[in-house]
Amino acid sequence: PQHAQSKFKNWQDFGRKNPVGTGPYKGGALDSNKGLVLERNESYGHGKEAGLSAKIKRIHAIPIPDVQTQVAQLLTGGIDLIKAVPKDQAEELDKDPRFTMAATQSMVYFYLAFDAAGRTKNKTFTDKRVRKALMMAVDRESLVKNVIAGGSEVRTIDTPCFPVQQGCAWTTKPVAYDPVGAKKLLAEAGFPNGLDFTLSSFSGAHEVSEAVAGQWRKIGVRAKLFRMTFGSYRKRQRDNKQVALLGRYSSGGLPDASAITDFYFGGTARDYYRDKVLDGLRLKVKSTMDVNKRKEFFRQAMDRMNNEHIIFPIATNPAVFVHTAEVNMKKGSLSNYGVEPTDLSWK
Repeated sequence: PQHAQSKFKNWQDFGRKNPVGTGPYKGGALDSNKGLVLERNESYGHGKEAGLSAKIKRIHAIPIPDVQTQVAQLLTGGIDLIKAVPKDQAEELDKDPRFTMAATQSMVYFYLAFDAAGRTKNKTFTDKRVRKALMMAVDRESLVKNVIAGGSEVRTIDTPCFPVQQGCAWTTKPVAYDPVGAKKLLAEAGFPNGLDFTLSSFSGAHEVSEAVAGQWRKIGVRAKLFRMTFGSYRKRQRDNKQVALLGRYSSGGLPDASAITDFYFGGTARDYYRDKVLDGLRLKVKSTMDVNKRKEFFRQAMDRMNNEHIIFPIATNPAVFVHTAEVNMKKGSLSNYGVEPTDLSWK
């Protein structure tokens, strides 16, 4: 509201310097260096039957960019919970009886995509044989077992949508791992000696992109890794500089498969495919409320992504936490963050 925003020199500081909370928790102190304090809203009387009431009186979220510092703080009792822990460290901490590793799966996944539309100066990936070959050279099962953290919550996926999303349907699968066939297909496409290009990734996907680049070397593909912040990723995307991307997406937490078709297609800055069939299916989905028709349109869209080698779904990307044994974490949230404050309690 204007009367509240007008109190700040920069109106964007509203809610950032004085957070507002009318739900289970009230926003307390907020400092970019010290973090955010959430206080239980004792007058909140809604959502108790659904388990949405606050169980912990006070939660202090502290910004600690460095993973090693996070782990050190956990080991010395400075904090009770950390998130996005690398696989090797999470599994090592889980061996300590003082801590527990917990992975929760919402709708976040890793995917691989190329400039199929030729928006960049590199037109290599307008040939679907090249896209297919590189997808065939990715050992998804190895990534699940050796690279991606989350234990049993990590699994390969056949499509970018999840069954929990309304309309999600498919009848095809991504190409199977076949490095010998991949190398042969590359040669047929005019690259008998492999090829060179830049593989970009943003925060949260760097380790997987490094592993994929390593797998490609087996077929003579030399991918130069380019690690970006999310801001630089969006800028390069708009500037037509995204040749190949190892990314991750959450469907925005939306329980409808249109979150997929609207995200990748439609001529936006993210659309490096410019596929008229998929654009048409995206609009058809939005033009009807008939459940069966929408499901059929989505099926056609997901199958085309696999058949034309446009989006290569790799595996789920669970939110991985390591917390002290005194903390209890409820699973099942569709939140992009993997857990809500109301999912936490003391044992």
